[in-house]
Amino acid sequence: MKINQVIPCLLAAAWLMGGSLVNAKESPEQQRGWIGGVYERTKNHCTTTEMLFGADHTRYSFPSPLAKSQSAGFLVTSLATNTPAYQAGLRPGDLILELDHQKVTEWPAFSQIITSTKPGATLPVKVWRDGTAQEYQLTVGCERYRRLHYFTVALPGFWGRLHPVPTSEAPSFSLVALGYQQLPGPQVEFGAVEEQFDLQCWPKHKQTGYDTDWRCWLVIFELKKGKQILAQEVVPAGSEKAL
Repeated sequence: MKINQVIPCLLAAAWLMGGSLVNAKESPEQQRGWIGGVYERTKNHCTTTEMLFGADHTRYSFPSPLAKSQSAGFLVTSLATNTPAYQAGLRPGDLILELDHQKVTEWPAFSQIITSTKPGATLPVKVWRDGTAQEYQLTVGCERYRRLHYFTVALPGFWGRLHPVPTSEAPSFSLVALGYQQLPGPQVEFGAVEEQFDLQCWPKHKQTGYDTDWRCWLVIFELKKGKQILAQEVVPAGSEKAL
């Protein structure tokens, strides 16, 4: 078969089998720390490497008074009212500088501090708001989930920005037909307005979400690792649950 015949066949197979999944055996339910909200990493400047190869999930905008003391932080872009972060006093537009008295400048550390904190425990949070640094004591909630590994046969959406060289700021890479993408930390928000609206329209619908850790692809084949989010709960202070 000639190459000009092979390519249409591959595309046809991807279209016919698109969305078909081969899931691993369902894993047991687990839990982790949760504070709610959607966040975006923001930095005070762009390095030469980032100019050439980019940085994943990063914007370049940072308060000038902080530029000498901290290289990056996490902007709260969305925050439902029934989340631990909101109830502690955080608001959309706040810039998170520290969690548990540790500066947070990278996605892995930001996510790890939150998810590894026991539900019910207190998490100190330092934010920048209206030109001043403020501290809050946040009672961490509980997020229940199952781990997922799944394989798809479809067109995985590899027609994004070409990024041939992985870097520390952008560990993802894309060679069009071959690629790997690392995704940011927890971004599932059951308390968001649109999620609550859907729940009102479909009251019998069981609310779940999917948090993808990473994905890689080769032509029409894609492998993903992530979590199925089952529930998000506010936990009373002092009633720590063992992880």
